[in-house]
Amino acid sequence: MTSKIHFALIGAGRMGKRWVSVMSNYDSVSLEVIVSTRLKTAKSLANEIPKCIPTENIKDVLENKNIDAIIIATPHKYLSSITSLGLRSGKHVLCEKQGEIKSRKIKKNRF
Repeated sequence: MTSKIHFALIGAGRMGKRWVSVMSNYDSVSLEVIVSTRLKTAKSLANEIPKCIPTENIKDVLENKNIDAIIIATPHKYLSSITSLGLRSGKHVLCEKQGEIKSRKIKKNRF
């Protein structure tokens, strides 16, 4: 039996909703946490996934040793900084669009 990959979703807007819909179709993944600056939105999405926890605090994901990977579904201006935080906390990171508009900001994520 293959173990599940435990994800957190950062961003609960339109693309976040799409990710929730897609991820719920796969037995090999588990969406554990949804982060949004609007807790009400995170709660609404988390209610669609059994045992999924809504939060406003990204530290709940970064410090959670059970989370293997994060999906970032936020506006462009937050992608680079959230990507850097995720990588530095040892998470695999998937940005739902290019990681940043300007390549110099992406280069800052090297370590």
